[in-house]
Amino acid sequence: MFGGEVWGGIFCLSVFGSLLAGASFSLFFSHWFQAKVHYLVTLCAAILLTVMLVDIVPHSLSTYNSLSVIGGMLVGLPIIASLDHFSHKRIRGD
Repeated sequence: MFGGEVWGGIFCLSVFGSLLAGASFSLFFSHWFQAKVHYLVTLCAAILLTVMLVDIVPHSLSTYNSLSVIGGMLVGLPIIASLDHFSHKRIRGD
């Protein structure tokens, strides 16, 4: 009866906890080690890219049609790039 709601709540709490832990780690890393957060962002991007290339993309290719996966990437990447461009443009005030 409450299975989906409970798992949804657990998922939301785990995402929130992960974001909180990442922000705390970033503050700790930048304050105590006097390092730039850019290094931490580079490390996280490398981990995410590795997970995508090693786990998510091969699983998607084995589950779905390869043309659909490639089409999704070709549509999704320009959308994400344009959102990133417009959001940073708006923040900088250009």
